[in-house]
Amino acid sequence: METSSPPSSSLSPNLHEISSSDGLPIQQSLLLSESLKGLRNMRSQLYSAAAYFELSYINDDQKEILVTTLKDYAVKAILNAVDHLGSVSSKVNSVVSGEVDEVSVAESEVSCIEQRLRTWQASIDHEGLSQQALSLRAPKYHERYILPGEFMDEGIHPPEDNNKLQQHQTACSAIGRSTSPIRNVPSRSTSPSTREHSSSPSRSRRSTSPLPQAEKISPQGGTL
Repeated sequence: METSSPPSSSLSPNLHEISSSDGLPIQQSLLLSESLKGLRNMRSQLYSAAAYFELSYINDDQKEILVTTLKDYAVKAILNAVDHLGSVSSKVNSVVSGEVDEVSVAESEVSCIEQRLRTWQASIDHEGLSQQALSLRAPKYHERYILPGEFMDEGIHPPEDNNKLQQHQTACSAIGRSTSPIRNVPSRSTSPSTREHSSSPSRSRRSTSPLPQAEKISPQGGTL
């Protein structure tokens, strides 16, 4: 049973539909494949022409005419090959340039996405810093004036150290106040002047003056 191949007229619309649906790169790839096929056909034609001219040069007597025709054919074949190579190179360049354009477009899209990500990250960091700034409490330092008698480095200490120093100073001052009356208490040894004052008549009068009042206040009415 023979298999019938589809005609070329039925293949051309399919190729046209594929090229129109997939875009320009497929058209360029098809043109490149056709030009490569032309180069392959040219190689076979050159081989067959070389074999023909070789046989004709051996068998024919008019060798001069054969040489001139061979030269003309070789020149035309070289020009045709160069033309095909130029068309192939231009098509390859167009395909490569299209791929490069696609790569550049993809790179620009990736750079735009990266820029958006950086912008979002910066906004997120800014919001996080603002929230942390609201949640943090700044340390409060008490105002303190340095007097001439104090050291300059006392103001460097934090408030807790200053409070400790103030408590220590108040404790030392309290201890000094509690010990100061003991130092100022006079001795109980009586001097001659005090003895004279105690034996003076005014002192004796003061000591004997309450006795008559005690006699008046006694409830029994008798004298003590």
